[in-house]
Amino acid sequence: FQPIGFTPGEPTGELTRFDRDFTSVSLDAGATYSWENNEGSITSSTTVGAQGFREDETIISANGTTFALPGTFDFDGAAIITAAEANQEIFNGGFYVDEQLGFWNKLYVGAGFRIDAGSSFGDDIDTELYPKATGSYILSEDLDLAFVDEFKLRAAYGETGKFPGAFLKDRTFSAQSFRGESAPRFDNPGNADLRPEKTSTVEAGFDVALLSNRVGLNFTWYNATTSDALFQVPEQPVTGLGTQQRNVGEISNQGVEVALNLQVINTPDLAWSFGGTFQYNDNEVADMGGVADFSVEDSQKRVTEGRPVGSWWVTTPIDTNGDGLPDDSERQFTEGFPVPDKSGSFNTTLSIGNSLSISGLADWAGGHEVFDYGSIWATFNGIFRRELILCGETPDPNCADLFPVQYNPDGTERGRYSQSAARSAFVYDGDWFKLREIAVRYILPESLSANLNVSRATVYATGRNLWIWSRNELVDPELNGLGGNIGLGSESSITLSPNRTFRFGVEVVF
Repeated sequence: FQPIGFTPGEPTGELTRFDRDFTSVSLDAGATYSWENNEGSITSSTTVGAQGFREDETIISANGTTFALPGTFDFDGAAIITAAEANQEIFNGGFYVDEQLGFWNKLYVGAGFRIDAGSSFGDDIDTELYPKATGSYILSEDLDLAFVDEFKLRAAYGETGKFPGAFLKDRTFSAQSFRGESAPRFDNPGNADLRPEKTSTVEAGFDVALLSNRVGLNFTWYNATTSDALFQVPEQPVTGLGTQQRNVGEISNQGVEVALNLQVINTPDLAWSFGGTFQYNDNEVADMGGVADFSVEDSQKRVTEGRPVGSWWVTTPIDTNGDGLPDDSERQFTEGFPVPDKSGSFNTTLSIGNSLSISGLADWAGGHEVFDYGSIWATFNGIFRRELILCGETPDPNCADLFPVQYNPDGTERGRYSQSAARSAFVYDGDWFKLREIAVRYILPESLSANLNVSRATVYATGRNLWIWSRNELVDPELNGLGGNIGLGSESSITLSPNRTFRFGVEVVF
């Protein structure tokens, strides 16, 4: 509620109400039968089950303006009232079968499948099948090495699905009202062949524990192929329609995941452990299925064959007459993309005796680019951030790196370049490192706890979001201030980073 005179935009007051009613009902039933032979060398576990999920959502919103009297908090006092309502129902369900076999307590194999159906599937689509198979072998059972505690090899294949959204299969219309009249218009074109996107993944790796479990190493390689990928694809302009969710082509993801854990010191009086992870992923649109390139989330991100999903595709100044001065602009790929292809984390814990522990957590990501909408809005309003002027504080007409890029269409001299034609200047390197948390915990001596009439007392202090390093000072690379339909992120629109927080407390057990 904004009372009369609160804002210049609505000097007569404004009242807005938003109500959401959401109901979710789930069903999960399963049964497992286990068996083993007399010697215990062969084991079997068979599981069958069924699952169902139903979600109902109703959203009602209203807005009222032009109040005659101050102090009014209901819509009866508003001269202009507008309202909107949205309803959504969706059901997904299926059944599954899983079999796991074990041999000699070292070889394990499994297989299974799942069959799903849903109300969001197109009318021409019935059910979807998702098979899986797994295998692992504890090689350390056959190794006579004192320093090897466990060495396990593993591999798996599986298929998973992502369901379409509610009503996206249907041809729908919307009613738009204006000045007391209402008229229909096209909304969703409809797609009778709409089906879940399916991801088939092959992975292999190993788990190793060495030196009385003081060294642990996990390695995984994977190759995931997504077919029938779900995207909002533009319809042909001549149809007068907007976008329709369709199953488009094929997306490839290949990468590795590594985790290392070390017990550097492990004594009754002092213990120190350290851990780290590393992930690498190579993403590429392998096949567009004959569909023309299109944008996702906004016009800056593009889906095109041979590039990562959502590669940056932005307006870039060009020199068309060869005089060294930009005189035009066109959309070009920056060779970057919004999702990091490398990431990792570090953690450590230092324990002194049984009373004091100090722990820390940090993580990082890189190999991607971020887009700064905040500077675009500032530039649009005539405010040029000093960090964007690469030639120093004093404009130099001979500086080729001065932003905003300047030109005249005839190439004779420099002029003011519109920010809308130089979006490439707002794409930055997205590498970052963050110190997430440092925590200290101390258990008070038993004698002191007894004096306080408690069985145990612990004091602690925690700091979060303590330090950030990034290759640019204008954008927090993790933020996504604009939202988006597939969640690629790496866009900031004057969005603040999470607060640096400190917590101090006492835990008492009576």
